[in-house]
Amino acid sequence: MIDDSCASGAGPTEIREMWRRWAAPSRRGLMGAGAGLVAGAAAQLLTGEVAAAGVTPTLDQLKRAERDPNHRILLKGGMVLSLDPGVGDFENGDVLIGGKKILAVGRNLNATASVVDASGMIVLPGFVDTHHHQYETILRGILADGVLGSVNDGKKTYQGVIQGIFTPAYQPEDAYISELVASLNQLNAGVTTTVDTSQVSHTPAHSDACIAGLKESGRRAVYTYSPGLGPGSQYPKDLLRLQSQYFSSADQLLTLELNAAPNADNWALARQAGVPIICPGKVASPVPEECGDKGGNSLWTSACVCAFARPQSTTSVSPCLPTTMFAGFKSRWITPREWA
Repeated sequence: MIDDSCASGAGPTEIREMWRRWAAPSRRGLMGAGAGLVAGAAAQLLTGEVAAAGVTPTLDQLKRAERDPNHRILLKGGMVLSLDPGVGDFENGDVLIGGKKILAVGRNLNATASVVDASGMIVLPGFVDTHHHQYETILRGILADGVLGSVNDGKKTYQGVIQGIFTPAYQPEDAYISELVASLNQLNAGVTTTVDTSQVSHTPAHSDACIAGLKESGRRAVYTYSPGLGPGSQYPKDLLRLQSQYFSSADQLLTLELNAAPNADNWALARQAGVPIICPGKVASPVPEECGDKGGNSLWTSACVCAFARPQSTTSVSPCLPTTMFAGFKSRWITPREWA
């Protein structure tokens, strides 16, 4: 049984304050400190590395500029690899960023902006992680030699240990800190976008905590609302509250999808909320008729089959994967009309 009493305990604000007060720990202290303190120590180490690199003034400048929703950043003098033949690559080029969008790529760009010296660096689009269980980040390394296994197999496997022992014990604070640390770690590795499938919605407070961690990172992400465990879970009906409370704008870095099996009830719920459905792994062949496929086609990818429940017939179904990743389909986006 999941205890939801922690929802009224330490929240994201308190955890952030704890980070600020956290002094550099000893290894012994770090090992016994728990997830929040580990994250705090990591933040301290990263801060030390940044200071040692002598780039603190640049970070301070960018933080000040961030308060302005219309702020611009100019990456100046880097080796730009756009990965776009229409834009081209530049041995010495600039990238102008305005808010959440790239405004221009080229040589000798001039703009009123916070300038970041990118000389001696490679500038390229961030990587995209199409499938991640970010809530498990604080468990990384616990089961390095484990195989997948099966549900409740009682063995030293992913299903038996991670899903069977640790996941049921998660509190909202665990989900929050793991989402945030996972996002910051991936940003540090150049992965700027993710599809997060965290099956830890044991209570609405757990879902809120996942969203809080993702949002605080400032990263572009799709929060894939997924099942949880225990009687406190409100999955999937809590989708409507989440959409209304956190995802009312279509122009934001963090967006929402529903992780659900392809059946008529889930399709109807996703349409009501106006969000896509994502189905990790392989979808049954043929796709159930009530889901709209009249051709008996099978969809699959090595990562995710994405978004069949868009309510507007003129809108592309999938924001994250083109149909070239799907077996047996034309190389273009699929619209909901094709599934009707």
